[in-house]
Amino acid sequence: MVQQVARVYNSLSPQDRARTAIFCNSWGEAAAIDFFGARYGLPRAISYHNNYWYWGPRDYTGDIVIVLGSDGRGDRESFQTVEAAGRVEHPYSRRDAQFTIWLCRGLHQNLRDLWPKLKKFE
Repeated sequence: MVQQVARVYNSLSPQDRARTAIFCNSWGEAAAIDFFGARYGLPRAISYHNNYWYWGPRDYTGDIVIVLGSDGRGDRESFQTVEAAGRVEHPYSRRDAQFTIWLCRGLHQNLRDLWPKLKKFE
């Protein structure tokens, strides 16, 4: 998963990478990005799931977001553009661990303003 995210992230220009957030719909995905991502030059992930929510959106505004663990439907409502940029899959992984990597641009709201409403604890 981290290699595929790095491929998408590193395909962006240096200017875009500097403002790109990696948003994970699960704390487990976020933890994998944080643990393995440094060797690929990835920034720390953000997530609204469980304790990751407390760390907030960091300095990201939502201009460019790589979204993991989403079916893309809600993303299409929230961003100006949403494109499938990669895929995470492995023959031995669970179905819910296989998903499209979405490259989203132009969040309709500022991510910092939206963050308090995103909390998902389960």
